Amino acid sequence: MRSKLILLIPFIGVVFAGVSSEVLAAKNNFPNKPIHLYVGWGAGGGVSMMARVISQRAGEILGQPLLVVPKPGAGGTICNDFVSKSKPDGYTLTVTTLANNGSALLLHKLPYTIDDFEYLGMFAYLPMILFVNSESQWKTLEELVAYAKGHPNELKYSSNGVGASAHISTALFCKEANIQSVHVPMKSDPEVIASILGGHCQFSMGFLTTVLPVKDGGKVRFLATPSSQRIEWFPNVPTFHEKGLSVFYNPWYGIGAPKGLPKEVSEKLRDAFAKTFQDKEVHEMLKKLGLVPTYKSAEEYSNFVHSEFNGLQETFKKIGLPIAK
Repeated sequence: MRSKLILLIPFIGVVFAGVSSEVLAAKNNFPNKPIHLYVGWGAGGGVSMMARVISQRAGEILGQPLLVVPKPGAGGTICNDFVSKSKPDGYTLTVTTLANNGSALLLHKLPYTIDDFEYLGMFAYLPMILFVNSESQWKTLEELVAYAKGHPNELKYSSNGVGASAHISTALFCKEANIQSVHVPMKSDPEVIASILGGHCQFSMGFLTTVLPVKDGGKVRFLATPSSQRIEWFPNVPTFHEKGLSVFYNPWYGIGAPKGLPKEVSEKLRDAFAKTFQDKEVHEMLKKLGLVPTYKSAEEYSNFVHSEFNGLQETFKKIGLPIAK
C-alpha cells in the first residue's frame, strides 16, 4: 500500500499543479468572455441607461462586452441578493446605488449586507430638485413653506416608494422646514410626475432624469435642490442651503462585485472602470442623462459607501423611518 501511495504522490502533484495553472491562467486571461452587469431596476429606466453608457466604454477597455441585464424587483434587493451570492470571478457585476444602503436599513432579514460586495469605483451622482405644478400659487420655496405651516397636513407630496430617495429627501425637507405634510407613495417616477400635473399631490422631489423631459413644457415649477451647489441644468434654482435649510441628499452610483474577487481580476476591473469613469466622452453622455460625473476610486468608493450608510441611519432617525433590527 505504501509503495502505491508513493507512486501516486507525483501523479497527485501533477494534477494539482495542472489545476493551479488553469486557475492562474484564467485569472491572467481575464476577461475571456462577456461580463454581465446587473441592474436592479427595469429596462429603459434611468439606472439601465447609465449602465449602458458605462458598459460600452468599459467593454472596449477590457476587450469583452459588458452585457447590461435588468433584474428588477423589491427596490433592487433581488438583484443585490443575486449578485452578492454569485461566484466572485469578475463576470458578475452590478450597479451599486444609495438604494443599497436604504434597503439594508429598512428591510428586516435582508439576505445580504453592504459588506458582501467589493466596490470597484463610483462614477456619478444624480441631482434632485423640488417641484410643483406651474399652475400652483407657490412661486418660491418660501411661499410653499409658509402655506404648509399655515395648513398642517393639507399638502401632499409624492415619491416613487417608501424609503426611496425622493421620499427620504422630501421628508428631510419637511423636517428641516418644520412643516407637516402627507406622503403619498407611487409605483414609478412617471406616476409621481402625473400626480403633480393632475393636482393629486402638491409637491415632490424628482430626479433630473425624471424632470428634464418636462422641463421645457412649462407644466412644472422648480423651487430648490438638495445639492451642495446649484446644478447647471437649473442655474436659477437655489439650493436648500441657500434658503437656510440643511437638506443635502442626492443618489450616487458606482459598480460593485461579489466580495472575494481574485487580486488580478480585481485590479483589472478597477483599472478599467477608473479609465471609464474619467473618460470625457462618458462624462458628456452621463450629463445628457442628467447625471453629474463624479469619480471615486475603488478604495475611496468603499469608504464612501460605509460613511453614507452611517449617515443614512441618522437621516432615517431624524425623519422617523424605522430601522430594521
